[in-house]
Order: sequence, then structure tokens, then C-alpha cells
Amino acid sequence: MSYTTGLPVEGIIMVAAASIFPDAIEFILRLRHRGVSHFWVIYTLAFLIAHFNLINLAPPAPLLLEWFALGCMLHLLQDAMSKSGIELYPGSRKKIILGQLYITKQNSEYAAALIMILVCLGIKTLQVSTGADVWKPGFVFINL
Repeated sequence: MSYTTGLPVEGIIMVAAASIFPDAIEFILRLRHRGVSHFWVIYTLAFLIAHFNLINLAPPAPLLLEWFALGCMLHLLQDAMSKSGIELYPGSRKKIILGQLYITKQNSEYAAALIMILVCLGIKTLQVSTGADVWKPGFVFINL
């Protein structure tokens, strides 16, 4: 079963659940906000391991891990667009900041999240309707 965008229901659920993981794990483990739980390398490696099935996981584990990593990476991408950004690596004074589009806990944060969702759905819809492979989520943006 899938939506008209062609996204499988389990993929949508996994990406959505994973998109709150970096903040949720901080709360559960009482970690510093936007510290190790927001280290982009962890999720990028997880995505690459899953995408290329580098550790020979049995299906559907690679796809689920890929969706999970994608949800986490989208969370970090949105945090990187905030005024405070995310650390380049845990404990670093250097930040990854992409445009300073919003301030956390302001209406602009929710608008940025909605725009990201709509852009992702638009790209996936374009892929489904044209058959083009335009959705390659294995990316990391760094602006030092």
C-alpha cells in the first residue's frame, strides 16, 4: 500500500519517527542539546551502510535503516538552517549554519519544516510521475 506520491507507508512512518530521534535521544539519555546526537557523520555513515548494504543486512533492514538515517539527516538539515546551527563535530566551536532561516521555537521554525516536507514530497512526486531518478538523499551540506 502506498500514497499517490509512491512513498511506501512504512517509509513515511520511519522517516517521520526518525526525524525526532536526535532530540528524543538527548532527552532520554540526558545529553547536551545538539551535541553527539546531532553529529551528522553518524547518520551519513548509517545511510551509506544501508544504501550500499555494506554489512549484508537481510531485507528489509537496509531499507528501514536508510529511511531512519534519512529522517535523522533531515532533522539535522533543518537544525543547520536555524540561527544557532549544529556543531561541525561534538564539542566543536565551528558550526554548520545554512542561511539562518529561522530562530528555534518561533513560527518560522514550523514554516521551515513545512517547506522541507513539501519540497521532499514534490521531488518524490516528480520522480514517480516522470520515472526520473531525481531523489538521491545521500547528501550532507556543510557551510563553515
